[in-house]
Amino acid sequence: MHPLLQQIRTMAAEDVARYRKARMRSLAIYALAAVLGLTAYACGVVALVIWLARQGDAVAAAGVTAAGFAALALFALLVLALLNRAERRQRAGRAAAYSAMLGSLAGSTMMGVLARPQALAAGAAVLIAGLAMGLFDGPGSDDAPEDAPEDDMPQPPPGAA
Repeated sequence: MHPLLQQIRTMAAEDVARYRKARMRSLAIYALAAVLGLTAYACGVVALVIWLARQGDAVAAAGVTAAGFAALALFALLVLALLNRAERRQRAGRAAAYSAMLGSLAGSTMMGVLARPQALAAGAAVLIAGLAMGLFDGPGSDDAPEDAPEDDMPQPPPGAA
C-alpha cells in the first residue's frame, strides 16, 4: 500500500476512535444529567405535596397534585395529536407534489420522444422488428412440436410403415 494511503487510513481510524470516545462520553454525561434532573423533579413534586398537605388535608394535596399532572399529560397528548395531524397533512401534500412531478416528467419525456422524429422512428423500428421476429419464426423455433419432421430428412412415402 502506498505510504500516503496508509497515513490517511491511520488518521481516519484515529478520527473514528476519537469521535466514538467523545460520543460515549457525551452519552454518559447526558444519562447522568437525566437521572439527576428526574431526581430533582421527583423531589420538587414531593415538596409540593408536603407543602399542600401542611396547608390542608394530605389526601387532598395528593389529589390536587395528581389532577394537575393528569391535566399536563392530557395537554401534552393534545399537542402531540395536533403536531401529528399537521405532519400527516404535510406528507399528503408532499405525496401529491411528487405524483404531479412524476406525471409531468412522464409527459415531458413522451413529448420529447414524439418531438424527435429520429427517436420515434427508432422506437417504431424496434417494435416492428420484435413483431416480425415473433410472427415469422422459422421451422426451428421453440414453439414447433417436438415430433414435427425435419425438412432436411427424407420422408417415407405415405402408407409405408
